[in-house]
Amino acid sequence: MSADKVRKLLASLHDDPENDKAWSSLEERAIEGEFAQPGSEAPAWLAQGRAELLARGEAEAAARLLDLEVLACADPPGKARLLRERARVLEEELLDDRTALAALESVGLLGLPESSPEAQACAEARERLASRTARWKDLLGAYRRHAENDSTDPALIASHLVSAAGILLQYKGKGKEREADTVFEQALAVDPGNLRAVQLWERVLRRRGNRWDDLASHLEKSAEAVTDLDARVHLLYRAGRAHAARRSDVASAERVYRRVLELRPGDNDATRFVVAILQDRERWDDLARFYEEQLRFRTDHSEDVGLLVQAAMTHWRMRNDPAAARPLFERLAQTVPGHTLAETFFREHGGPAASVPSAGERMTDPDVTVTHHGETEVDLEDAPTLMIPSEIATAAITAAQAPAAAPAPEAPPPAPARAMTPPAATPVAAPAAAPVSAPSVSPRAAP
Repeated sequence: MSADKVRKLLASLHDDPENDKAWSSLEERAIEGEFAQPGSEAPAWLAQGRAELLARGEAEAAARLLDLEVLACADPPGKARLLRERARVLEEELLDDRTALAALESVGLLGLPESSPEAQACAEARERLASRTARWKDLLGAYRRHAENDSTDPALIASHLVSAAGILLQYKGKGKEREADTVFEQALAVDPGNLRAVQLWERVLRRRGNRWDDLASHLEKSAEAVTDLDARVHLLYRAGRAHAARRSDVASAERVYRRVLELRPGDNDATRFVVAILQDRERWDDLARFYEEQLRFRTDHSEDVGLLVQAAMTHWRMRNDPAAARPLFERLAQTVPGHTLAETFFREHGGPAASVPSAGERMTDPDVTVTHHGETEVDLEDAPTLMIPSEIATAAITAAQAPAAAPAPEAPPPAPARAMTPPAATPVAAPAAAPVSAPSVSPRAAP
């Protein structure tokens, strides 16, 4: 598998950490030993992707990437460190002591000397987990007493209650789920914005596999209760994914992504997902309005070339409304003098030459900044990443290459309605990753 392919697969997990196709492809290559080849950059990409997933609260996906990292690591001490980290994630983030203990026990198969630092650290972690298994009833009672008697701090009370719920789920037999649910609900009633309580309850609901309505509701409600902006956004992304992928409710997913844009105007991922939803349903009027809304949100006097192109092309080709497209193409021509799409538009529909700077001119206004919506350059060759249909880009290229003296052609008939290619995804796991198309909104709709 090429380095570019690995980066694209990891980028797809940024959009959808539950992408089974991407996981299957990565796991197949890891099992075949491809990532363990000398000089492979895959271990570094996997580690970076795992760190970013953990930071976003995607603990299940992080644990799965750790499995791949273990397979990719040929160094026994390094493999032991990864197994210990995997055990930590399983224990602390996924409430799975049994699988964590199995990961630690597998370190003994690596042949490390018992006196080595990694072997000793893993042995200490095994002893702690074994002790918890033997003493779970005592621990459960202690956590409950602390929650009732030892503090008036909501965060500390919620922490004790969540620990009690984790013990219940892992060690109690009959009736454990109902009792654990009650304890989690008590913790969130005491401290609704407690991020650890929010995330652990989220993971329990997801693992149940049959409570998607409860999961989506919990994520949305919690996103309004937590205070950290990044945490709020990531909770909303997962709510959008639950709505679209598990509940088949794309309208709710769109509402959630628009809420992200209220919290963080211009957010690239939320913008892409709303665009993909509107394209998929061929809601061209809504798409044009959405692009123009995103342009209006800019308060720093900058021009986003990608958004300008998208808005202008949607009016021109998808809505067949050159009049609405004209002011956007004029802005594009002023921002990027000589831009091929702007020149093509004015060749077809005319325009005062004075309003369109020549290709050799550049903006000199110090208050205007040009950005490229995630691209280093904007050109017709970038059409797929700019959500421009291929037939439109081809027509524009053809017109741009026509002899200068040729008469202006008649305006073409409207292009047949079709979904445009979604924009580029921002890779998670590797620097300098090539853009990759966002996934379809219908099966999965969030990062």
